[in-house]
Amino acid sequence: MRPEEPQSLRDLALALKRSKRYLESLKLLAAIIEGEWDVRFSQIEVICMMDIVSIAQRIDPLLLDQVPEIVHTVLVNPITVDLRIVLTWDSDGVDMGLIVKEPSGEICNCFNNVTSSGGMLSREFTQGYGPVEYLAKKIVTGEYKVSLCFLSPRQSFSGGVTAKLCVYAYYGHINAEKETIITVRFPCNPKDHVERLNVNVASVVFN
Repeated sequence: MRPEEPQSLRDLALALKRSKRYLESLKLLAAIIEGEWDVRFSQIEVICMMDIVSIAQRIDPLLLDQVPEIVHTVLVNPITVDLRIVLTWDSDGVDMGLIVKEPSGEICNCFNNVTSSGGMLSREFTQGYGPVEYLAKKIVTGEYKVSLCFLSPRQSFSGGVTAKLCVYAYYGHINAEKETIITVRFPCNPKDHVERLNVNVASVVFN
């Protein structure tokens, strides 16, 4: 773990969530939100606020008085969405983009980060790790096609780069929320050098 990089702490917080150690998870996320980070990690606190919404619904109510005040602040107006997609990757110095083609055919990406149907994409982390997040408050009937844009780094990485995509349907709706995790491996070998690579990775259909 790299404590100087908030993504490492967020990964641990989500692992604690999956282990049902909700109080510890919330405390870590609160520490990220209230921490001071390098400018290249700006706005990661927005992603962590979304993480808090789902975790706080699972904690024993008797433990709520032990969570940091920032958690209570987030829960005053909790944001729930019909579709949440979060992209992370495991190597610094790598630029990776998230692209979502909505049922209407409109594409949500870094050049069009708010769509006519209300889809929104967070800022990109161009120097490594992510996360990059897509949110749709209310889904439109049809298929959401998800792809990744991988920009080749200047240097090679042993074993390449792994991207992880967490797709949540009905995020924050505790009785309906569903999570799907998808991993994609990209080679980072100068012999296989590509400037840009787009890969289709997921399709989410709402009827």
